[in-house]
Amino acid sequence: MNRTILVVDDDPLFARRIIDVLEESGEPYTMLQALSGPRALEIAARARPDIVITDWDMPGLSGIETIRRLREIPECREVPVIMATGVMTSSEHLRTALDAGAVDYVRKPIDPVEVVARVRAVLLLASSHREVRRQRDELADKTSRLEAALASVQRLSQELADRNRELSTALDAVEKLSRRDPLTQLSNRRDALEHVGRELERARRSRLPIGVALIDVDHFKRINDTCGHDGGDAVLVQVAALLRERVRTQDLAARWGGEEFLLVLPETPRSGAALVAEAVRQAISQHTIAFADVAIRCTITAGVSDVPPGASFDAALKEADLALYRGKQAGRNRVEVAPET
Repeated sequence: MNRTILVVDDDPLFARRIIDVLEESGEPYTMLQALSGPRALEIAARARPDIVITDWDMPGLSGIETIRRLREIPECREVPVIMATGVMTSSEHLRTALDAGAVDYVRKPIDPVEVVARVRAVLLLASSHREVRRQRDELADKTSRLEAALASVQRLSQELADRNRELSTALDAVEKLSRRDPLTQLSNRRDALEHVGRELERARRSRLPIGVALIDVDHFKRINDTCGHDGGDAVLVQVAALLRERVRTQDLAARWGGEEFLLVLPETPRSGAALVAEAVRQAISQHTIAFADVAIRCTITAGVSDVPPGASFDAALKEADLALYRGKQAGRNRVEVAPET
């Protein structure tokens, strides 16, 4: 499949060097070039590239600001970006790039092997994410496809490791980052589903249930409208921190999507999961979140169920979702337990 790559750098010789390396890789890439951030945004909005490689230090509009502006274009919000820089020498530089929306980086002067490998890995990872989103309404089928995509990523990672140990370490770091929600640092949906798969296998052997709780921040749109999206982000970060404090080492807390969180509690019936959810609810309702000069108070509603040994996680998740809906209808700020079937 042909992939379109946009290279952004105010140094035309450096941009040409990256283009030559990728064109000589044997992959069917269509290469585009921009010599400034504003020009890159124009091209991206029109061409919708599969990946963008941008320089960090550019006059006028920097690489970091170019990424941020790119994320404001609806058609380009999910386009993966690799940062090229000669100044990225610390983890703080890397974090700045990742926070802005980059998914990886290469150092100047470039290593052709590294550039080709990183582009392939990021494209493959982006393809995997698209597949997950496309099949999210069919959980069982999505899990199968995700495992196939992950197996493909793992095979590629192993091949790269055989050729370059240092590159393998970098790819492992990217893989770990891809399993984390960048805002809350909890597991993301992809990591949560893999964790559930492993817990289901253990539950079949132990014959003990898995507790499941879906947690939703009440009136989150009102918080965003009142305090702005930065205020909403502050609420999500604090809710995630309180979740981490109240689960065991073997439990999983994940950001399931938007203002919704998931708790997976091994060897725990729904009654035990309800106790954990209630402790979380009380802690959040009593917590004041300081943001700018505003003190934000919020509450959560939780729906609780469990996965009996040999049963379907999908069914338990639907039960928890229905319980969450009933809790919302009953007035919010409560824990609703799905009835035993």
